[in-house]
Amino acid sequence: EYCIIKNKLKGEQRVEVGPKLVFLQPYDEILNRPMKAYALKANEYIRFLDNVTGKVRVVKGTQGCVVPGPEEIIVDGQKRQAMDLKVFEYIKIHDKQTGTVRMEKGEKLVFLGPFEEFLGAKKSAVEIDDET
Repeated sequence: EYCIIKNKLKGEQRVEVGPKLVFLQPYDEILNRPMKAYALKANEYIRFLDNVTGKVRVVKGTQGCVVPGPEEIIVDGQKRQAMDLKVFEYIKIHDKQTGTVRMEKGEKLVFLGPFEEFLGAKKSAVEIDDET
């Protein structure tokens, strides 16, 4: 679990990660009730958007206890699954920031970057050999 604490005098916010007892300093206030931290599996990732800087932070795979920063929100509303591509599968990925489209082909796990989204579902490629 974690909670966000704000110092009203300085205006600074900090994240306290538990389990532990949190002792508030003068001018400290708890901004939210204790929230559950995220535990990611090897094929999962989560994206956080910093409301102050506008940067997107991507956390992939097994990182233990993952919590957002004091000014961060979850981009997709929850953790997401990486796309598991088999040998003859591929998928197109669109970067909304640059407008570029790239293709990833298997066999691999595909994690999206900060501003990326999948274009459609994964597709099967056709193998062409000398006899066809």
